[in-house]
Amino acid sequence: MNVKVLCAALVLVVSTSLLLGAFVAPSRAQAKPAPPWDWKWEPYGPRPDAIIYKIILAYESRLVAFEADEIDWVGIMPDHVDRIKKNRPDAFLLETMGRVIDALQFNIRDKKEPSGADNYPMNVLEFRKALAHMIDRDYAAFEAYKGYAVPAFTPMPGLYGDWISPKARTYEYNMDKAKKLLDDAGFKVGNDGWRLDPRTNSTLRELEVLVLPEATSPQRFMVAKHLVFQAEKLGIRMRIRTVDAPTLDRLVTEAHEHDMYYWGWSLGVYPTHLYYFFRSEEEKLGGWNECGVRNADLDDYLMKFYFAPTVEEAKAHCHKALELVQEIVPWVPTTVPIAITAFNGKLRGMVLQKAPGVDTPLGRNWLDELNVHVSPLPFGYTYRSVIGVQLGTLNPMTYLWSAEADIIDDIYEVDTIGSPEDQYVRLPRLAEKIEVSTSEDKPGTRNTKITITLRKGLAWQDGEPLSSKDYNFTIWYPGKEWKTRRFYSEFEKKIYKTETPNPQAIIVYLEGTSFLYQVAAEGYRPLPEHIYSKLKDPKKDDPGKLPHPNVKGLTMLVGQGPYILKEYVPGTHAVNSWNPLYYMRHPEKGLALSFTKIPTSAFADDAPIDVELKVADYLNRPVTNATVSATADGKAYTATHVKDGIYRFSIAELPMMGTMSVSVKAEQPLPFAHLSKTTSATLTIYLAKWVVAAIVITIVALVGAVFRFRKKRETATKVAALA
Repeated sequence: MNVKVLCAALVLVVSTSLLLGAFVAPSRAQAKPAPPWDWKWEPYGPRPDAIIYKIILAYESRLVAFEADEIDWVGIMPDHVDRIKKNRPDAFLLETMGRVIDALQFNIRDKKEPSGADNYPMNVLEFRKALAHMIDRDYAAFEAYKGYAVPAFTPMPGLYGDWISPKARTYEYNMDKAKKLLDDAGFKVGNDGWRLDPRTNSTLRELEVLVLPEATSPQRFMVAKHLVFQAEKLGIRMRIRTVDAPTLDRLVTEAHEHDMYYWGWSLGVYPTHLYYFFRSEEEKLGGWNECGVRNADLDDYLMKFYFAPTVEEAKAHCHKALELVQEIVPWVPTTVPIAITAFNGKLRGMVLQKAPGVDTPLGRNWLDELNVHVSPLPFGYTYRSVIGVQLGTLNPMTYLWSAEADIIDDIYEVDTIGSPEDQYVRLPRLAEKIEVSTSEDKPGTRNTKITITLRKGLAWQDGEPLSSKDYNFTIWYPGKEWKTRRFYSEFEKKIYKTETPNPQAIIVYLEGTSFLYQVAAEGYRPLPEHIYSKLKDPKKDDPGKLPHPNVKGLTMLVGQGPYILKEYVPGTHAVNSWNPLYYMRHPEKGLALSFTKIPTSAFADDAPIDVELKVADYLNRPVTNATVSATADGKAYTATHVKDGIYRFSIAELPMMGTMSVSVKAEQPLPFAHLSKTTSATLTIYLAKWVVAAIVITIVALVGAVFRFRKKRETATKVAALA
């Protein structure tokens, strides 16, 4: 599954990107605290109590919301940097350039699907090359993005480094070349100035470019307008059709009735997007190959790339694949955007993602939303995020957009994550250990064996244990049986056998070898069998909208991560609340117990003894709804809440003497779980006072008797001496 996640979610707009980068330093006149990312990250959490994702479609409305301190971050266009500095002088501004790319993406099929309508001229290579040459990337980078973008010429951002072939053909801005390509292909200019269809000698049909609305994605919309303007200069009629995010997904994924679309992708650590976007097997309704590329040589290069046993071998095949993609022209990349993001000046604890050899952080690490908080509160904040598009689905098997991924990623954790210091170094999360080996099952054939050992004590958010059986279910049903978008990658396809020797281990056997098999295992995300096996339509159901079959208040979007989906109002907002059952819960995020009344010693007949203790939460707020139980000398007691988090119970009986341990346990009920804490104290018990008095009296009497006896003997001795 992880290889799909690597090429995963669509970038909505630069202004909604959560990627972070170089800090834009304030002027000397601004006295600001250290930036929010000046923080030593911690592996546990979450520090926030909740994350609210506000859906605000219009860019201007998002700016206003940030200025009014209604959201904690906003992506901003370069034109509005000064405005934010003026209206939010506390804000920190950051720049980011990650593996994000904008591109004009064509439907190159001969026929549209499913209608079967003629797709001419989009299926003509020379026509696509002409459109590639008409794009002025400097306009996109310096006019639309005001210099906050880098021109891109292949479907691989520069951060991929030596994965990019230097031999790959590029299409520079050249209108003369574009006109010549059209002329040579028979698209002559008619008397009215428009290009003619060489098959009919009539005016070529008007083409359509899909794009998100200007209010949502102003920079990309501006580039789309440029495309229309440039096409008209070539004599090609073209119009813009604006659609929302779910509609765009349906038009280019569930159907192929479009001509072209302009949007951006956020890509993964390795360029596996080439394998999915341009391979023939994915050229189907619902597949990743939305452009309709079918080329046997390209398929061969991509297969060799994906199934290379080492990174170095994979790079050589990646070069060949990229070179051929550039000859087919399914995409015309335009820019790699540089996002500017403004953050609430009170935020602390942000965790950035770094990569070797790159000075600017790539973005935020997954641990960020476990660590983020506000000054001066270390815990308990409601982090206010923002989404710039309508959500299509929160189904972890079929989601598409990065905004959907943001919510889902907080609910469902994976086996390992990238270290904040180096994304290629993996940190264990659900998996304690992952072991990969290969063997020659038969002469000339090497297969792969992967053993995933899970942490003990993992649980789903409804309290059910997470085990290797959930992994096994996820592989065979969301993967191999249901063939869902997110769980039917080459990893699942190549699995031919699984074993679950115990609840903490699953062994996976795969055909062949690939350096990406381990990557997939490291990023694998299990789903709960007891929930997802009950879905009526796994591909179309939205678990976030379906009630949990047993736990009131929960949905079927039950994960094992740090956050639980608490509320989901399509078109308005979603709320994730923190998960008290989280296996990596912050050690300081719990209850605090302190005795306010308890003796250090007592006499055995002092019973009953009143004991009082205070129960507070992680914000030192009194807890008034706890259940407090205690044991003393083997006897059980229940404490009663008195006031302001003070609980009282009386110890009715004490031992005759010695030490006595008093153990107290407090449990606070929460919506879907509880917090518990134990503490204890030791009392020294002395003999009952009457026993002590009796002993003292007895001792005094004995001493007196001895004294009198000795006195008499001394007197008798003296008398005898005188006689």
